[in-house]
Amino acid sequence: MKPTNDLAITQYQDGPAMFTHLARKIALMVPQVRRLEEERNAALRRINALERQISDIAQRQERPAEPAQAQPEHVMQQAVEQALSRVRAEYTSLPRFGYHLPLDYEALTLPPAFDPPVMVEGEKLPLPPVAERHGHAGSDADYLEWGRYEKDILLGFMREGLPSLDHLSIMDFGCSSGRILRHFYDDAADHGWALTGVDVSARRIEWMRRHWPRDIQVYTGTFLPHLPFESNSFDVIYGMSVFTHMKYLWDTWLLELRRVLKPGGMLIQSIHTEHAWRFFYDNNQQAWAQDALGPMILQHETMPSDFVYFGDLDKNQVFWKREIALEFWSRYFRDVRVLPPPERYSYQNWVIGRK
Repeated sequence: MKPTNDLAITQYQDGPAMFTHLARKIALMVPQVRRLEEERNAALRRINALERQISDIAQRQERPAEPAQAQPEHVMQQAVEQALSRVRAEYTSLPRFGYHLPLDYEALTLPPAFDPPVMVEGEKLPLPPVAERHGHAGSDADYLEWGRYEKDILLGFMREGLPSLDHLSIMDFGCSSGRILRHFYDDAADHGWALTGVDVSARRIEWMRRHWPRDIQVYTGTFLPHLPFESNSFDVIYGMSVFTHMKYLWDTWLLELRRVLKPGGMLIQSIHTEHAWRFFYDNNQQAWAQDALGPMILQHETMPSDFVYFGDLDKNQVFWKREIALEFWSRYFRDVRVLPPPERYSYQNWVIGRK
């Protein structure tokens, strides 16, 4: 009779458990699975925190109520609602919100309470209040000058690339609350322009819908590469700081933008190249730079590879080396050029192509 190998028997008996453990470790090597695990653990921590709050409330119920304190039921309900609101706010891009940034993340949505629009003498359109400017200049004068400056650059590209500036259909792809688009409206009537603005932020679009005239078409878009327009609809599609944050499906988006452009139409966008990387590196001790690119921006003075995509669907940064951007975009558009950043306001390069 052969001697029994207790270790072998134990390993055999534990085989299913060991296999499950190994499969779990392999699954966690997949970034999406790992993130789900992290989100689950975060949710469990929130549940534990709520349980502690509820336990504290239950203990307080056993004590004489103090007049200045809120009722335990109210405190518990408030804690639950706050936790649920935080959970909803984390899932800004998931299907339950239609792959866009909704007005809010609550079960009941009512019209937003915007601050009053800002009226400036000589301006045809009201300015959004500071809270709706997406970080673009608190000063009214600076906000207007910044948008007008970039509109003039775009108009120069259009003059150079189109046979005429009359009767154009123009889209601001990623319009926010209209920082640049508003300045095209100044000349829209004279040239017969049809203007469209799209943004994934429902709040910015809601502000424009309530305060801008109806002849400017605005609508809430989606992270998914789809535009609700027929093919060959636009003469010009421009955008600032959109492809700089499009880690996923950027190539599919280029094809969709090409589809809705008219033959000979122009795509004008801004992108991050080596120039922007240097700007981030020079500011790598700033929290916003480290948040944008993580430890890599501390370690590499120059771009370490042909492209760098950092982040997830909700928040990300995209960098291409100039020659790589030229090669990639030339697969989808003709006559592609990558031009230097403007002299003021921006560290992003321009990229221009034609259908």
